[in-house]
Formats: sequence, C-alpha cells, structure tokens
Amino acid sequence: MPDARAVALEAVQFIPLLSFAAPFVAAGEVDLSAAGGGFAVGAALAVAVSGALAAKKVAQNPILLGVNAWLVVGAAAFAAVEPLAAWIASVQAASMFAGILAVGVAAAALAPGGFLGDPRAPRWASWALVALAGACLGWAFVYPDIRVGGALPFIALNVVRRVMLRRLVPS
Repeated sequence: MPDARAVALEAVQFIPLLSFAAPFVAAGEVDLSAAGGGFAVGAALAVAVSGALAAKKVAQNPILLGVNAWLVVGAAAFAAVEPLAAWIASVQAASMFAGILAVGVAAAALAPGGFLGDPRAPRWASWALVALAGACLGWAFVYPDIRVGGALPFIALNVVRRVMLRRLVPS
C-alpha cells in the first residue's frame, strides 16, 4: 500500500490537468477551440508542478508528463500556431493521447523507469503500456466525445499503470 506522501505527490501531478478541465466540467460541455486560456494556465501549472517535483527528485507519473507536454504544446499552439490549435480543437482528446504516446515511447526507450516510471518494473511492461496508450489514441479518434474518447481511456490507462506497478514491482 502506498504511503500518504506518495499518494499526495501523485495527486499533486493532476493539478495542471484538473485546472484545464474544471471550466469544461462547470460548463457541462467541451469546446477546445476556446481553450487557449485553459492551455496557458494548465501549461504554467504543468511547468511549475513538474519542475518542483523534479527539483525534489520525485519520480513522476509518465502519463501525466505526457498530459503536461500536451498542455505546453497546446498553449504554444493557441498563442502562435493557429493550424496546430485548429487541429487540437478538431481531434479533441486524441491530441492529448498523442502527447501521452510520445512521452510513453521516449520513456520506454530511454528513461530508467520506462513508461511505468519505476526502474524495478520489467521493460516489457513499459512497452505494453505504450501499446495501450496507442490504443487509447485510436479510441479517441473513433469516439471524439470527450467523455467516452478522453476521460474513459485516460482513467483506464492510469488504472492499468497502477495495477502493473502493484503486481510487477516488488514492494
């Protein structure tokens, strides 16, 4: 069972995404074409939270690092790259999963902890999680509704990561 500090450090990593999503939840609908301000706030929080945790040498959830990359790219796109911003708005959650997948491939190939974020996990498990992230990306294209195509596979991906860590990493 993870200790309270580990749970809190993982929960803190959700702050950038939650700040981005909160206005949409409150409005009851998602319109990414009007999300420029949300991307800017989410990106600023992503940099602050990830930077603070990195400075303290805290292992971070690689899935959320992918979300953070998406928030930063989204902020830049809405500030200066209109075609990219239009693409992000048109594909909805698929763009988020593209960020997660990019970080997943890089982490699985290069990071000591792989895509699971723990160096004690077997390398094959990182690549299995990358494959699942790819499936989530495909799912998000097939089901563009943000709840079915975004929230559902995002939750599933994080739950699978948690289960893999619990079962494959000795405590």
